Amino acid sequence: MKTYLKMALLLFIFTPFNQTKAMYHQRDENPLKNLDYKKAFDQTAIYHKFSDLMHETRCSENVFDEEDESGCSCDPIALTIKGYRLVKKLFQRTSRKKAFEQACLEKLEDARRETILKRAQDATVTLTITTAATAGLTRWVVSPDSLGGSLYRSSAGMMAVDNMQTIIESLFNLSQPHRHLDDLEKKYAVNKCFIPHQLWEKIEKNFEYARKGDDQQTAYTEFIEFALNFTIFKPHPNLDVNGEAIINTLFERMDTFLESYNITPWQCSMLKSNIQNFLENIIYNAAHPIRYLYLVGPGGIGKSEFVEQLQEWINELIPHLVYFSREIVDTPEGLEGDARHKGILLKTFGEQLAHHKRGSILLLDDAEWFGEKAPPPLSSAAKRVFNGNLAEIKTTFLSQCDTDSGIKLPMPPMLVFVTSNNEIKDEALSDRFDIIHFPTNKKDALKRYGFELCLQESEYQKASSHIKRAIQNRLITEIESGKTFEGKLLTTFRKVKLHIAPLCFYMTHYEKHLKQD
Repeated sequence: MKTYLKMALLLFIFTPFNQTKAMYHQRDENPLKNLDYKKAFDQTAIYHKFSDLMHETRCSENVFDEEDESGCSCDPIALTIKGYRLVKKLFQRTSRKKAFEQACLEKLEDARRETILKRAQDATVTLTITTAATAGLTRWVVSPDSLGGSLYRSSAGMMAVDNMQTIIESLFNLSQPHRHLDDLEKKYAVNKCFIPHQLWEKIEKNFEYARKGDDQQTAYTEFIEFALNFTIFKPHPNLDVNGEAIINTLFERMDTFLESYNITPWQCSMLKSNIQNFLENIIYNAAHPIRYLYLVGPGGIGKSEFVEQLQEWINELIPHLVYFSREIVDTPEGLEGDARHKGILLKTFGEQLAHHKRGSILLLDDAEWFGEKAPPPLSSAAKRVFNGNLAEIKTTFLSQCDTDSGIKLPMPPMLVFVTSNNEIKDEALSDRFDIIHFPTNKKDALKRYGFELCLQESEYQKASSHIKRAIQNRLITEIESGKTFEGKLLTTFRKVKLHIAPLCFYMTHYEKHLKQD
């Protein structure tokens, strides 16, 4: 009877250890699956420790609450030699920055290490309890030399081996193979203070989901990569350039280009005013308001060509600072965005940051959102996007996980051109734009453009001087009348471009007929 009681007691104690052993066999190959990202990226104490650096980099408003904002704790440098004082200050600032980044990375590494070693700690506790229980039970419950004692010691030995394996695996995972997500975590750790605090929760949630390794891992990683570009609180140094000379040179080129149009001085002034504000915001880190620009006129008149030429001039005068994007948007989600789509303004802003540019020129071509034939969903989306608030971008794509209300980000230096063939019918909407009318091109400009195109045509190049004069005379006559001999309109650069090749071919192949005339 005593033997049966001892065996029952043995099984009662042994069963929980067997269950523990079974759980360890269901190991996850990802040791950081349960990493506590909220703890890993909780940098509040670090921000207070480096409050001087937070103020110097002007991201204190992003990391401190108004009532909890720390004052600058940096000590003045009591040196009299100005040159040495400046070098000392720069060196000290660089050292503080490195120390700050190191503190952020150590915080992340501590959380990683704690997560990886958690299983090892649990296995160590289990191993200790198993060893103690084996020693005690084989001494007081069953005889070490009995069958039950032998079985129990054997089972305990197997569990000990299994727990040791868990401990060794955890130690090995401390030097686990490098992963792309590791780099993103480090990048976020050192740049979190520069990323708007409204984005922190969703970024950290996506890190958590990406670590789970499910089917959506790629989507989570892509979101993280996009969001980490938004270091909008990172300061830019002033440029060592002559801003006034750059703006004057640009305006001279614009005047030459616009000579081809009957544009009014008032509208030319509106155009230049916005462009000047845009450039000063980039060059001097100014905060001048920039209006949306609505270029309206017949198709093919040169609206898009002007914007493309403008961005080429700007990138020539201040290289590598302005990102350019030409887009045709015809869906509400493409224009405004939603929880799954960025929207055109946020997309352009993100690409600007990804390319390390200071500003953007966005050309929204062939936009018929405000016309009478525009689909209501697209027209409504356009009204919300161009809402008159030029200082912010509203987005739901980057909003918190538990809300659909969206968040607002500060608008970067962005020059937005919208081109259309139709006027804005809604007066309230038209007040949100500076409307630039591109009238019919001047006839002299069309003639010069037509002659330049003729020189590029192989049929014209092979023609005799007599045929060339005939082509030129016919082109002049057609442009003066505003129509081709076949009755088609010839009033824009695009129409002239489409007309030149057939004209040269026709006139060249009717050379004998022309000579007879």
